[in-house]
Amino acid sequence: MGAQLTLAGLVKRYGEHPAVSGVSLDVGAGEFVTLLGASGSGKTTTLMMVAGFVEPDAGSIRIGGVAVERVPPEKRNLGVVFQSYALFPHMNVAENVGFALRMRHAGRAETQERVGKALALKQNGQTAINELLAETPTRFMLRGSTIKITFEGDGGSIDRLVVEAGGRRQTATRRK
Repeated sequence: MGAQLTLAGLVKRYGEHPAVSGVSLDVGAGEFVTLLGASGSGKTTTLMMVAGFVEPDAGSIRIGGVAVERVPPEKRNLGVVFQSYALFPHMNVAENVGFALRMRHAGRAETQERVGKALALKQNGQTAINELLAETPTRFMLRGSTIKITFEGDGGSIDRLVVEAGGRRQTATRRK
């Protein structure tokens, strides 16, 4: 399970334009939250500040009670799914599924085991991804469209990982 996220008085301005004006929010450990709002209302800027890609002009961001405003993105223990998602076309299914584990420096054996577990659950692709990620103390932020993740294959093997969002479909195939 993830850690509590607390935003207090977050402010971000681009020149004279206020992108985020005093956002405060408490998200409990394990809670799922969706930010909804009109285009330009500050959803992406808020998420980018939480992830560490944009520095707030004022306010605080706490993850698990620890202030992270000055912590670089790679040290925040967060995963981010950007609005324009992408599979890595040069990677096969297992490599795409295991990418986050490799970036977290998981060992080769652990990565293979956990990816294998996820792929073995092909009956429900979303459940497979959720179970894989639930074992890692990581949080994912999703902005934009609903993302549908499915696995395709014949009876005994998974041949393709398919990600669909915003009317776009992208696939990664298993190398034979």
